[in-house]
Amino acid sequence: MSTAARALFSSSGAGMGQSQHWARGRMLPLIAFQVLVLFNIALPKGGVQVGGLPLTWGYFLLVLFSGVALIGIIRRPGLSVWPFIQTFLLFLPIVAIIFIKYGANELSLGGLLTTTAIFGILPLATLVLCGPFLEDIPTHEIARALRWAIRFAVLWGLMNFLLYAMLKIFVEIPYITINAADAGEIYQKNNRRGSLMKLVSTYNNGNIYGVCMIMLWPIYLKIEPKRIFKLLFILSLICTLSRTVWFGAIVATGMCIFARHIRVLNFSLWIGIFVGFGLIVLLLPLIGWTPDKVVDSSLGGRVAYLGSYGITFWGEPGVTIPEIVYVGFLRSFGIIGLAICLAALFIGPIYGVINWDELSELRRGAVLGTLSYLAAAVIDGAFVFPPTLLLFLFLTALIYRRGLRPQREIRRPPARYSPLAVRSGMRPSGSI
Repeated sequence: MSTAARALFSSSGAGMGQSQHWARGRMLPLIAFQVLVLFNIALPKGGVQVGGLPLTWGYFLLVLFSGVALIGIIRRPGLSVWPFIQTFLLFLPIVAIIFIKYGANELSLGGLLTTTAIFGILPLATLVLCGPFLEDIPTHEIARALRWAIRFAVLWGLMNFLLYAMLKIFVEIPYITINAADAGEIYQKNNRRGSLMKLVSTYNNGNIYGVCMIMLWPIYLKIEPKRIFKLLFILSLICTLSRTVWFGAIVATGMCIFARHIRVLNFSLWIGIFVGFGLIVLLLPLIGWTPDKVVDSSLGGRVAYLGSYGITFWGEPGVTIPEIVYVGFLRSFGIIGLAICLAALFIGPIYGVINWDELSELRRGAVLGTLSYLAAAVIDGAFVFPPTLLLFLFLTALIYRRGLRPQREIRRPPARYSPLAVRSGMRPSGSI
């Protein structure tokens, strides 16, 4: 195990006595977390269609567990105020705007339910109801669940990428690795690239897989002790054959280096990067690209969104979030709504940047992951597609995670902390 991984695990307070103290009566949050990670990171597209709308098991289980979590939240003291601010003062006003727009324009019920779930139910369930229970789970258990889920997604994706490249077959398991309604349709979901198919893993689309893995990359760098899996992770991003993903991966890695989240002289990392660039050069002829096409000034036709809209205060009658997320916010909600949406998304990482020195490696990785997604969303954020926003909100909840709750409750704050720091539950990076 790497030094960084040992430091991460030791900071979780995973000693024998502390683990026994944690284990008493706290298995339910751990099991629920493991199940949610399984169905939202390893198998995020498994599910069915209900009324023409996809229902994933991951989203269904999140809502189910949120109902149970509500009981615990009512009885739970010392909750952090920031998830409530983000949800009730920023996300839910967007939902109010959506209801006003749909009522005034008599738009579809399906669109209303979808956008309400995205901007209302997901933040409420993830940040307010389930997020606080991350403080009942040791850091090493969070890392273990994430590590194995990401490994599975990477290996499944590389397996299918090679199978299609060599034999033109694609392994899919309806209800598990794909939505039952999408059986046999994955190749048609904008995944064709010349004689190859994008690496889609269990996310059924190369861009969705890519932006989700970009979010998780800064954390995965710290929790993955095996270099081979880090290399395979990088290769999987290359094999998405997506310029958005390549751009996002460069941004995420650059942020990690700038923030000293990883060492500049990390030999294995640079080996992976150079291998990745070499692989891109080898793949370009197979997907019909010349080197000059790698940088597309039209962003794959997305720039057309920018010139076809006049700026207003409240936006167009409908609500549509295309690939360029921020343009979608502007078109759907106008200038005022765009400001609220940006505040709703940026408040978590801004909180993390302000409190950077007090954050653990895990929480720093979550900050860098959310910022990486917000950068990728300039080109293609896959915002409305499961599990993108849910993963973003999960990382935001990790930013707010103040440490293992039993240890925080029995530990007296050092005198050098200000009253504000004590009230907020912040601790030095070695303890959380």
